[in-house]
Amino acid sequence: MKVKHNPLKDWLEDIRNSDEVIKKFWLFTLTSVSMAIVVALWAGYITASTPGVVSNEKIAVKRQEPGATEIFGEGFEAVKSAFGSSLSRGIALVKDTVFKKENTISISNKDRNFVLGDIENLPKKMLPVE
Repeated sequence: MKVKHNPLKDWLEDIRNSDEVIKKFWLFTLTSVSMAIVVALWAGYITASTPGVVSNEKIAVKRQEPGATEIFGEGFEAVKSAFGSSLSRGIALVKDTVFKKENTISISNKDRNFVLGDIENLPKKMLPVE
């Protein structure tokens, strides 16, 4: 019976028997190549599954709605005004609560939630000392 010589198995065995620096090098290299292949396949799929780009003349004729910069600009202005009013209300609230003239704390003994009378004592257990 003749046994085939497999160069891939020999190469992997050489990597297994090598030192850690070589193993890390091949790990990084093969992972990078695998990742590049996956990204290339993904980009090819996206390119194949999306329709082609229309020419600039068709875009200029079709486009009547505002562009992305106008939309983001208006959104930024709305967020800025809402944030400004919320910030001013928050500062006023902090001034009213933190810097008011009188602080009071009331403690009522009858509002306690726990009763110690019905609890059974647990046996004491000494922890091991190292």
